Amino acid sequence: MPDTLEVIVEENAVTIVRVRGEVDILTAPALRTRLAEAARRGRDLVVDLSEAEFFDASGLRVLDQIAALASEHGTRLALVAPERSSIRRLLDIVRLDERIPAWDSVAAATAFLMEDPRGN
Repeated sequence: MPDTLEVIVEENAVTIVRVRGEVDILTAPALRTRLAEAARRGRDLVVDLSEAEFFDASGLRVLDQIAALASEHGTRLALVAPERSSIRRLLDIVRLDERIPAWDSVAAATAFLMEDPRGN
């Protein structure tokens, strides 16, 4: 079975991780690895889920774990999940959006992190 997940990391003013394809029990470990690598760098992190075609509970678990790891490394985290998307609804249902801010676009998420670089 071919991989159904593509993770692209871009280093800019913040690290942007673009997730494409399916995040499920089979692909979540690869996503966790890539996000953990990015979170450990100490640079603010935007996780773009706008092109994820499928996202289940294993993906939510990864985001929760990465939020804790990012906090340990002084990395602030923001998500991109368009407001009316199924992923945004999942974030809302499990209240993960209360722990990790979610935005409609990479530009909005990046602006949020750049607005006050130290989170003060």
